[in-house]
Amino acid sequence: MKAKKNRRLVVWVAALSAVVTLGRVDAAEADGWWKNFEIGTRSTYFWIRDDKRGATQLPGNAGNYYGSINELVEVEDPWPLKIFVDYKINPYWGVELTWDQIKAKTYTQVDPTSGWGGYSDGTLSLIGPEASVFARYPNDTIFTPYAGVGAVYYFASNTENGDWAHPYGDFYQAFDPNNTWGWVFYGGCAIQLSGPWSADLFVRYTKVDVDGTHYQGFGAADSIGGQFTFPLSNVSAGLGVRYSF
Repeated sequence: MKAKKNRRLVVWVAALSAVVTLGRVDAAEADGWWKNFEIGTRSTYFWIRDDKRGATQLPGNAGNYYGSINELVEVEDPWPLKIFVDYKINPYWGVELTWDQIKAKTYTQVDPTSGWGGYSDGTLSLIGPEASVFARYPNDTIFTPYAGVGAVYYFASNTENGDWAHPYGDFYQAFDPNNTWGWVFYGGCAIQLSGPWSADLFVRYTKVDVDGTHYQGFGAADSIGGQFTFPLSNVSAGLGVRYSF
């Protein structure tokens, strides 16, 4: 499975490289090739689409994501650190490379089996590069709308809460999420401010699930407690700034 994902990553990068190669300027224009670049950064806020399941309405743990977990709580990072680089093939379309991160707490509202609730097992983290192709509409106003589609490859990890990871004695447990792919669709508008500087408004939909294994055991003896899938598809909104060369 990982080999297949790696092949997809190579194919996607190769496709973007081919697009850039086809759009390269000729020797007569080489002195100004760098003017096709824009760089910027964004601050984003996101909402997980499938963020609650019906544990409190269903018997046992039926209908939950996994075990007693029935809510995914967004962990927001408002810092404007989502750096991106755009390369305009021509005035109407180009490619973008950026970096994305999703964090979510796996949360139990109420566990009908034990009667306990109001706690988090830990925090899932997805972080990785995103590549996309965009179309834009340059015009005589200060507003330049754009839209794009692409793919993102996430490196996945999980940070367990201590009380969940080591609930008693030598017993321990952990979630081991797999790296995963996602698809992105977005739209936005660049608003010229002054000279090469523009504000950037941005809305994006990311389609992504993360699979993995729940390990548990005593001492060094691991056993598989089960397999999980958490749906982390989300809508995000962003505000940023970009610089055009």
